[in-house]
Amino acid sequence: MTTRAKIKYHSVMFKFLLTALLFLLPAVSFAAADAPATVSKEDYEMMNKYYDQAFAYFNARDYAKAIEDWNAVLAIDAEQITAKKMIEEARRKLEDSNKEPWLEIQGLIGKGKYREALTKLRELLSQDNANSKYRKLNYKLEKAADIVPVLPPKSKSWHVAGLGLRAFLSEKEDSRLAYDALRYAKELGGKDEKFARLLSIFETEHNDLVEQDSIPPDISILEFKKSEALHSIYEGKYHLAVKMLSSVLAIEPNDVTALKRAGSAYYQLKNKKMAKSSWTRALKIAPEDEQLKKYLALLAEGKEIPTRQETTETPAEE
Repeated sequence: MTTRAKIKYHSVMFKFLLTALLFLLPAVSFAAADAPATVSKEDYEMMNKYYDQAFAYFNARDYAKAIEDWNAVLAIDAEQITAKKMIEEARRKLEDSNKEPWLEIQGLIGKGKYREALTKLRELLSQDNANSKYRKLNYKLEKAADIVPVLPPKSKSWHVAGLGLRAFLSEKEDSRLAYDALRYAKELGGKDEKFARLLSIFETEHNDLVEQDSIPPDISILEFKKSEALHSIYEGKYHLAVKMLSSVLAIEPNDVTALKRAGSAYYQLKNKKMAKSSWTRALKIAPEDEQLKKYLALLAEGKEIPTRQETTETPAEE
């Protein structure tokens, strides 16, 4: 059998393999493997060798080595469709087998153990160095762990920074929460340059958010958002107000002003359930607030509430 015939034979055998391993592989359609005439006889033979090894590794569930050999095929002929598709399939299988280590890494990030998370992540990268998900997290995590290997305990500024880093390093990144939290942590952190460095990492990755930023440098980010929410309520933009206040409460869940104004916005949206929830939470934090008691009583009685007055009055202090 010629080398070219062997390559085509692998394509036929590959389709047979998919049928035989129906319960192991999802149904995927692949194009036949074929090499252009410009590939030398020696390269044909090497591709044949790599295909043999790759399928053997794949059947043995050694997906990392299978990927390595299929990449070797592509190094010889970048147009090998079968190799490309099988790399995708092997990578899916590898990620499935690495779900527990991946969840462990996410758990370590949630606990602020960035250096330990990075060590675990590098173990996954050693199996699949071309995995874009792993590489993206590694790039960000390396920078964060270099500044703060472990999140310091019992510090509000670092607690907020941890919230921002968790949003930034999450598989589904919440860039807005990350940006708000890291900026607020920098405010709280005073002269500690580590907070500025962490914020710089994020801003380098998200220059678009930096360019869109309209917050004056001399005002607190959360105070700005609460003020803008207040103006939105005055202008009847209640959904926008709720969105702004929700972003404040994601960072400072016990902010009485934000809770009171959120209650007012929800009330204007006819969402009395959420209005009651917001005002009740606020009252638990500020139990002496007579205004909150009054509005909750009126809400219970089904009477109208002067929400505009509420938003203009000074809220109870925590």
